[in-house]
Amino acid sequence: SVRTYIGRFWITLSSHFSFLFLSNMLLTILFGITKMFYGEALLILLVLFPVIKLLYKATYRYFFRPFNYIIIGGKLENIETITNKFYTHYGENALCVGRFGNTPNDLVRNLGNYFDIKNYLLTNDNIRRLVYVYSDLSKSEIQDIFKICSANFIDIMIFPREIDLFPRGFNTEYYYDTPFYMARTEPLGRLRNKLVKRLFDLLFSSLVIILIFPWLIPIIGLLIKLESKGPIFFIQKRSGYFGKEFYCYKFRSMTMNDESDDKQATKYDSRITQIGAFIRKTNIDEIPQFLNVFMGQMSVVGPRPHMLKHTAFYSNRIQDFMIRHKIKPGITGWAQINGYRGPTETVEKMNKRVQYDIWYMENWTILLDIECIFRTILNGLKGEENAF
Repeated sequence: SVRTYIGRFWITLSSHFSFLFLSNMLLTILFGITKMFYGEALLILLVLFPVIKLLYKATYRYFFRPFNYIIIGGKLENIETITNKFYTHYGENALCVGRFGNTPNDLVRNLGNYFDIKNYLLTNDNIRRLVYVYSDLSKSEIQDIFKICSANFIDIMIFPREIDLFPRGFNTEYYYDTPFYMARTEPLGRLRNKLVKRLFDLLFSSLVIILIFPWLIPIIGLLIKLESKGPIFFIQKRSGYFGKEFYCYKFRSMTMNDESDDKQATKYDSRITQIGAFIRKTNIDEIPQFLNVFMGQMSVVGPRPHMLKHTAFYSNRIQDFMIRHKIKPGITGWAQINGYRGPTETVEKMNKRVQYDIWYMENWTILLDIECIFRTILNGLKGEENAF
């Protein structure tokens, strides 16, 4: 909707300005770079961006000129995948002329059976790409077709039949001249991205520990102590990176009870104290987890860590549940800022949360982390419906 689009625009804009402000502060402190120099560099970049964008568009149009392609074989779902992928990548620059197959297909035009291919390629000079899926043709016949393509400057692509075995995508890795298909590596599976995220976590958690901990912990600690007996912090074992258990820190928001490791907090939960309700609503109860971030057990942004009992329960009921443990758990996460926080009374609710976590894993960028942090702060200031 327009409202959602405008909201995302302002969040992204604010995130970028926050990032620029922090960068300016750090550059000034560490390297003595003046604000005047930084402002001049920013103005130059603002002028260069439109020029770079125009050059990019001109280059794209030059190298990705319109082309026609044909498909050999395949089922309806294979052909639909191919045409959708080409349209997503090339737009209207890629036109599927039709398909060769011994059985007709309603999705694209049928050009004939497999034995009509050679004659078609020899008599039509408007084809620039051939996508081979699979067929009843022998290896020698396929090689003859590929030779005709090579002689007529037609690019050859082979669509793997095994793609259905990788619902979340795959990569191709070569060992000498032999290709192997492997499940797709998420962005945080790459060392460079891991380092970027870890450096960001260290910087952010250090600032919180230095600037916020010294005054926040005594205030919240005193309020907790005044209202109920027990420790200031609530420490509980949670499932972390690659399923490894760790002790997660929080401000204690409940009276001391024997159900903490088994029962989630619910609305109007009698165990929650008055100060506990406030710090849960504003996400302040999660602040001590910056110690977990600093120690490398958690990240600022990532899938929320669950109690051990919940991990055991849901891992047997949701197929993709354990995938979310391939990255470090977070203080906040993509699922949480999109409304999926609080108790998960049903498997369906947890499954939806898992799908958001997987989307985050597959689409991670450092700017996405900044957006999550910014939206978490906004949600904490206005209060969240599911925070109790």
